[in-house]
Amino acid sequence: MAASEPGRHGGANGEWGPGGGGTLPGDGGIRLEFVDFGCKVNQAEGRELRARLASLGFRVSARWERPEVTVVNACAVTAVSEAKARKETARAKRRGSSLVVLTGCLAEVRREGWAGPFHPDLVVPQSEKQGLPEMLAERLRLPGPADRRGRPEGRRAKAKAFIKVQDGCGHPCTYCIVPLARGGPVSLPGKNILEEVRSCLEEGAGEIVLCGINLGAWRGEGGERLDGLVRSVLGLGEGFRVRLSSLDPEDLDNGLLEGLSGLERLCPHLHLPLQSGSDRVLKAMGRGYLAEEYLERVEMLRRRWDSPAVTTDVMVGFPGEEEEDFAATVELLEKVRPSRMHVFRYSPRPGTAAARLQGQVDEGVKRDRASRLACLGSELRREFARSQLGREAVLLAESLARGGGKEAAWGVTERYVRASLEGTGMEVGGLYRGVVAVEEGGVLGMRAGSGSPAAGAVGR
Repeated sequence: MAASEPGRHGGANGEWGPGGGGTLPGDGGIRLEFVDFGCKVNQAEGRELRARLASLGFRVSARWERPEVTVVNACAVTAVSEAKARKETARAKRRGSSLVVLTGCLAEVRREGWAGPFHPDLVVPQSEKQGLPEMLAERLRLPGPADRRGRPEGRRAKAKAFIKVQDGCGHPCTYCIVPLARGGPVSLPGKNILEEVRSCLEEGAGEIVLCGINLGAWRGEGGERLDGLVRSVLGLGEGFRVRLSSLDPEDLDNGLLEGLSGLERLCPHLHLPLQSGSDRVLKAMGRGYLAEEYLERVEMLRRRWDSPAVTTDVMVGFPGEEEEDFAATVELLEKVRPSRMHVFRYSPRPGTAAARLQGQVDEGVKRDRASRLACLGSELRREFARSQLGREAVLLAESLARGGGKEAAWGVTERYVRASLEGTGMEVGGLYRGVVAVEEGGVLGMRAGSGSPAAGAVGR
């Protein structure tokens, strides 16, 4: 289906309309603001689109004072994520952006029905998103790319690169709209993935994050599993590390875990979505495991890896969730003790089976349960951070701060804990070894390793 256009409002200066073609005003290129929402896969797609838009002559930035075109790469997984996208399109309209484009998963499941003064001018569904750069260039009659290697405006070195390796999902979760937005599971070819990783390493990335909607479902052309891909990525060189974005618990079997074990530069951190600790709710959700099976996988991981960080997602207020179901979730979380957890309230998504279920939970009850889990999550996050005191850690420098004659790098450790490290001559994207000396509010303060006057670079 072609991209739909729910409106043909003229630009702020009245010189042209989104439906009428023509070029936008601008000195040296059209100012295009590109805003990402949602999962790491969406962010990886956004990074690729920004680079292609820049190569076609657009002046791309995450924030312009007066953008001429705004692209909102939106998420549809919850009502909150949809509200954020609507707020961003309204904001772009108020700031006078002459063409507001909505794309991503939300644009796939909501192709039509946009109304009101702040609706997008152009809706490009997820299934057509890869053609967006050329679509805009043709629509605005750009003369053609002057530099196929163009970069987004004012782009700084990126320490962390999200690499999409897999898309789509075949799991029948009753609450999830993602299969409707992205379809069934598809694996990207290993050759293409390695080329993308090489490009990001050349640009200075120190951490490669392999992303997928159902990452554990990735398969190479010869049946190679995810652990084989990780080994191939690590084989591209030294001075960087690899992190996995998220794995479904049912995909974490003995074979995969054995293949991932012993890889020195693979971060000892896995995100394993839980959603609920109640077997009754898990069955209603269509999840492929029970509470005890989830716990067994976490314990299996901890036996094989050295003090791994386990992070998770938890949903409250699924239809029919009673107080005893919520209590079972709290009980399981207290056993698992994740280092970080994302808590979100269930919201009915159109077209999903759960949206038709009886027993929708009151919003006040959802807020209360989410608040209680957030308090538990804060406690567990600090507990894990304190467990790192005295340990050696490797920091990815995501940003640098200078002041008072000192220099410090801020970023995350291999176990996904926010930290800082003082040193000299550090660079964004560098990996620096130190010892955890201080913990405050779940954030770590590191010092250079014993006998070293400054942060010790790892492989750079």
